[in-house]
Amino acid sequence: MTVLECFPTVNFVIGKETRRPRNVAQIGKGTMSNLFRTWYNWFSVSSQTAMLALEAQSVIALRLMRIAAGGALARSETTRMVMEKAQALGEAQAVAVVGSVTGRNRRHIAKKVAGVYKKRVRGNRRRLTR
Repeated sequence: MTVLECFPTVNFVIGKETRRPRNVAQIGKGTMSNLFRTWYNWFSVSSQTAMLALEAQSVIALRLMRIAAGGALARSETTRMVMEKAQALGEAQAVAVVGSVTGRNRRHIAKKVAGVYKKRVRGNRRRLTR
């Protein structure tokens, strides 16, 4: 006995005729599920980038404290900061190009690009808190 045989009153109206779906996969496959799926995908990416922004703020504070202390450490930190930003941008662009050339969807590319920056931010936080 199939699911549709258990619930014989489940009918869908298409145009003027009423018909039952052929299989269970057709139930719930509509605009709302696609809208929800799209919303969830972008909400996931947005929440990950928001967490990245919070982590980046802590790294900025740690770097500012090191720069404010002055000396050779401050000079090396500013040089490293500028170089890392350029390297991270280049790596993120490479990840985006590879993702788009290989046919990945936008959400996947955005997650990969955020991952590049997340890796850099976490490494800097670890290094600066030692």
